[in-house]
Amino acid sequence: MKRLWPLVIGLALAAAVLALAPIDLHVVADHFRTLGVLGVSCLLLVYWTGRLAGILSWFLVIPSIAATPIWFARVCRIHLIGVAVERLTPLAGLGGEPVKAGLLKRDYGLRLRDVAASLVVTRMTDLFAVLGFCTIGLASLWVNESGDSSVRVPALATLAIFALSALGFFAVQKLRLLSRTARLLSRRWPARLQTQPSEALRQLGEIEDLILSYYGANRGRFLLSVLSTFGEWCAEGAIVWLTFYFLGSQVGIADAAGIAAFALLVRSALFFVPADLGTQEGALVAVGKLVAGDPAAGLVIASILRGGDILVALVGLALGAGSLRELGRGSEQALGSGGDPDQRDVANRVCAAAGDHRRNEP
Repeated sequence: MKRLWPLVIGLALAAAVLALAPIDLHVVADHFRTLGVLGVSCLLLVYWTGRLAGILSWFLVIPSIAATPIWFARVCRIHLIGVAVERLTPLAGLGGEPVKAGLLKRDYGLRLRDVAASLVVTRMTDLFAVLGFCTIGLASLWVNESGDSSVRVPALATLAIFALSALGFFAVQKLRLLSRTARLLSRRWPARLQTQPSEALRQLGEIEDLILSYYGANRGRFLLSVLSTFGEWCAEGAIVWLTFYFLGSQVGIADAAGIAAFALLVRSALFFVPADLGTQEGALVAVGKLVAGDPAAGLVIASILRGGDILVALVGLALGAGSLRELGRGSEQALGSGGDPDQRDVANRVCAAAGDHRRNEP
């Protein structure tokens, strides 16, 4: 898989270069001068508001912690560290998850199975929020007849596929397909699986129990989590609208929501591209040209979002540099001396995220 990352990144950057090639960079510079420091700061503030809404979404699906400001601050710290790992390692948004799990266990004593269940549930809330926001945004493009059918029809087709994928992901959880499949494989090929498949199956079953019990017992918090993530994407739509507003362009709220929804849908469909390199820029430039007739403004919006991502990663590194070093040392000790199954599992994942190819010895 790692051999494919340079190819994926190269293709994404090539697509971005093709999309950016016709843009006059002097126009982009003029747009930034029009925004000024105050305008850019305002847009970054909106970006951080959306980021906090996304963190709240995860906070709400960890039922084993108290709903207090202290715990929210702790979750914010862990989230920012995880985002830094995701952005700085070529793991397409997956590298930060084992780090989040390991730090919540080590620093705050949470069980790994609780954290793992919360990370699965928050992916589900994210899918629901993406579907809701993209449906509203793309519907606004269709009703207002913004852009042309070359954008709207493929976008709606992609949204339909995305909706089916979300339903499939939920069905996997609801029907316990992971544990059932693992149990079937352990019966057919026990020698090729772990040396203690029963323990692994037990832990997987416990995680599935936690996920399903959360859906049944915490419907209010689940709904609030979806709304929080929806608020995160609304903040991105606000960034689009405010950018055009500051630039003096006549782009309405509905069209701004459509532009943000199209870009979000492209990023979600191409989730395997590390850090959304090229996909975010290309999508915003393309839809900015087709909907607003201003591709340079699309590049400005993409630059604001990219700047916000970099700022988040830098803050995460500042908060977690020491913790990541300690977690790495703990991972090496767990790999060398055995340790409990939770520690060994996190150790493997952390080392994989850091590019370490070592594995547990039986």
